[in-house]
Amino acid sequence: MLPNVSLRELQILRETIELQSATRAARRMGISQPAVSRALSRLEERLELTLFDRTDRKLIPTQAAYALNEELSPVFTSLENVAQFSQNTHVSQTETLRVVTPTTFSIHLVMPLISEFIKEHPQARFEIDISSSPECIRKVASGEADIGITNTHLSHEGIKFMSFQVCDAVCVMPKDHPLGAKREVTAKDLADYNIIAIAKSMSSRHSFDRALERAGVEPNIIAEVTASYTACQLISQNLGIGVINPFPTLIGDFDNLIARPFSPVHRYDNRIITSTHRSHGWLAQKFISSLIATTQRQWDDCAQKYNLPTIPKDG
Repeated sequence: MLPNVSLRELQILRETIELQSATRAARRMGISQPAVSRALSRLEERLELTLFDRTDRKLIPTQAAYALNEELSPVFTSLENVAQFSQNTHVSQTETLRVVTPTTFSIHLVMPLISEFIKEHPQARFEIDISSSPECIRKVASGEADIGITNTHLSHEGIKFMSFQVCDAVCVMPKDHPLGAKREVTAKDLADYNIIAIAKSMSSRHSFDRALERAGVEPNIIAEVTASYTACQLISQNLGIGVINPFPTLIGDFDNLIARPFSPVHRYDNRIITSTHRSHGWLAQKFISSLIATTQRQWDDCAQKYNLPTIPKDG
C-alpha cells in the first residue's frame, strides 16, 4: 500500500502529468494552483521520489512519475466505471432543479454555469426565477424553489445558508477617472463626484450611507439602481462612479472600467440558500459543487484583472 497517500493527491499527479502545468491542472480540478503544488510536494515526500523537474517555472515529469502514472491507470479506469455506474443508476430519470437568483447572479454566474452543466448532464432540467434577495429567501423557505443565491444578511426560519464566496465592496469608475490614481478610495474621496448608488431598499445601501455620513460627505447621487450590474452599465457611460459588490458583476464586459478597494470596508457574503426541511437530490448536490468550483475560478480571474485582493481585507 502507498504510504499515507490520498486518492486526491494521485488524481492531482495524473492531471498535472497530462496537462504539463500545475496551473492548468488546478483549473480543471477547480482548486488553486498553490494547492496543486503543495499536493505534489507532499506526494514526493511520502513516496521519497522526485516526480517533477522544476526548471524555469515548468513542471517536467520524471521517469518515476510516468511509471507511477502507468501503474495508476487501471485503478482510475475502475473508479470511472464505478462513477458511471452510479450516475446511470441515480440519474436515469429527468430531474428538475428550481433556482431563484437576483439579476446579476443570473447573468454572470447561474446562466453560464447551467449552459456548461447541461452539456455534462443532459438529463438535468432547470427552472430559473429572477427575484430580489428577500424574495429568493422567501421562495426557498416556502418550497417554491430548491436553491437560492443571495448576498443579503437577512434570514428566515426554515432555511440555511452556505457561503460560497466572500469579498469586499469596491469603488468602480471609468479608466481615466482621477480616483484611479489612488490605491484605495475612501468615503471622503467621493465628495466631489457624481454617484451611481445602490437603491435604499437594498441592505448594502445602509452601510454606504453611514460611511458617507461619518466622513461628513453629502453625496451627489444622480441615479439609484437595484443591481450592481446596472450601476456598472451607467458608470461605463461616464455618468459617475459607484461602490458595488465586485462579484459577480465585474465578470461582465466592462473593459473600460477600473476598480479600487473601498474604505470603510463593507463585506459581501455571497451565499447559497437551501431548506432545512428538504434533502438535496443528486442534481442539487452536483450543481452546488459546480457553482462553488466555478466561482473560485471566476473570482481568481476577476481579482487578477482588476488588481483586487482574492480574499477579504483582514480575512
